[in-house]
Amino acid sequence: MTDIATFPLAQQIDTILQAGGKKRIDLLMHSQHIATIVPLLPPGELWLTVGEVGKNDALTVMEFATADQWQTLFDLAAWNKDELNVPQALAWLQTMIDVDPDKAAQWFHKLDFDFAVLLLQSLVAMARRQDNNQDIMDDHEWPGELPPWTLDGQYYFQGKTEEYDQLARALIKPLGALDAGFVHHLCEVAMDALPTEQVEAAFEVRERRLAEEGFPPYEEAIAIYQPLSISDIQHLPKRNPSRLQGNQKDVIPRYPLITCDRAGLFITEVMAGIQDGRFLQEFSIELASLANKVMIADQRAMEPKELRESVTKVVAMINLALEAIGNNDVEKARVALQTYWARDLFKVGVSLMRKLPLSKLPQSE
Repeated sequence: MTDIATFPLAQQIDTILQAGGKKRIDLLMHSQHIATIVPLLPPGELWLTVGEVGKNDALTVMEFATADQWQTLFDLAAWNKDELNVPQALAWLQTMIDVDPDKAAQWFHKLDFDFAVLLLQSLVAMARRQDNNQDIMDDHEWPGELPPWTLDGQYYFQGKTEEYDQLARALIKPLGALDAGFVHHLCEVAMDALPTEQVEAAFEVRERRLAEEGFPPYEEAIAIYQPLSISDIQHLPKRNPSRLQGNQKDVIPRYPLITCDRAGLFITEVMAGIQDGRFLQEFSIELASLANKVMIADQRAMEPKELRESVTKVVAMINLALEAIGNNDVEKARVALQTYWARDLFKVGVSLMRKLPLSKLPQSE
């Protein structure tokens, strides 16, 4: 394995992002800068990495994740459309605790508050003792059979299952030690809020966060399928790299170029002659954005496998467009790829695909 410990930080990041799965984890573990690199990883890269190797094999890396990265992982992995996938959400919460219970309390404390309330509602039933004479065990109608428990004699909890009860204990105890006032406020809101209204509130904020991460709402994403002809693309604005620059310190997502099998495709030959590293970085950003939109527009599940398949679809459509625009002339297609936005090439490819007979359609694996 490459000994990246001798590489400068920027080269370490580049090497890590060009690897996938277990190799990426191994490279991270051999880097003396892991605590610096992991927080810099784009959310999509971290999500795919965990999806490829599994949560258990990623624990040592996730120790260095930020609260914002954890929030994005929940946003991507814990929802089915507009409904919380409770088993999935609490499985991620368990992973957070498995990494480090004390750090989990700190991360949880920084999660979106509406989402934190929703997690607590999904995990336990709650009651507040009104006065010292109240017998909370008998006076309150507990929904389950497990014995309620408390940390402070005021707020009582009952896990909705034995597994969830253990998870709640592992979360609430260090969270109370970190900020008892936060736990009290969390409980008050969780007891007062209707679960359906809490789901709506958390989902609305989640949609805004995902849009900021490049996952737009369905109404915006579906526009990627607007038809566009080869003659029309020539009249559209050409590439303007400055629109993609963003923060120069941002780490560019690489997964679109390393997860998609381009073997045998015309675009592979086209890209082989492009030595402009800046263009390749910009093209990777475009592919990532397009793949996100395709996944949402196609109403695919928010899963790493579906994102990889969306990348494959995007590349296949751009490949069709380049074949047609270049008329199978590699150099002409290379000019087109570096002239037109990937978004517009995708639209041309989709329009061409709709005209192809069934026998000529690109076949997915």
